[in-house]
Amino acid sequence: MIYDDSGAPLPTREARQAQADSTALRLLPWRGPSGGPCYLSTDNPDSTVSRMADEIEEGCISTAEEVLAGTKAVLEGSPTNAPALRFALQRTCEALSDLLLVAESRGERVSQSGCTTTTQ
Repeated sequence: MIYDDSGAPLPTREARQAQADSTALRLLPWRGPSGGPCYLSTDNPDSTVSRMADEIEEGCISTAEEVLAGTKAVLEGSPTNAPALRFALQRTCEALSDLLLVAESRGERVSQSGCTTTTQ
């Protein structure tokens, strides 16, 4: 795994994409100790860390579904107080942040595989 612990500004999405394309690194669904991206260098999608990352991604998606349902319930229910709204919004922000990282990671893997999609 590669951690960016330098404290330097995080690279742009385009720079991370170029790095991933040139070295076939997988962006992992978690951040390093300094909040920077974590990459895995492996050509084995069934490695222990690859499988763990897949499980964490699935967990992020499942959690986001639960958070969305809970947030909808808060918004659709009877008038709620500020702490309930704040809690729902905090959990929604956390879930969205995790999902964006999963989406970016999966997008990089799709582009690395050479897959293209077309719509008509």
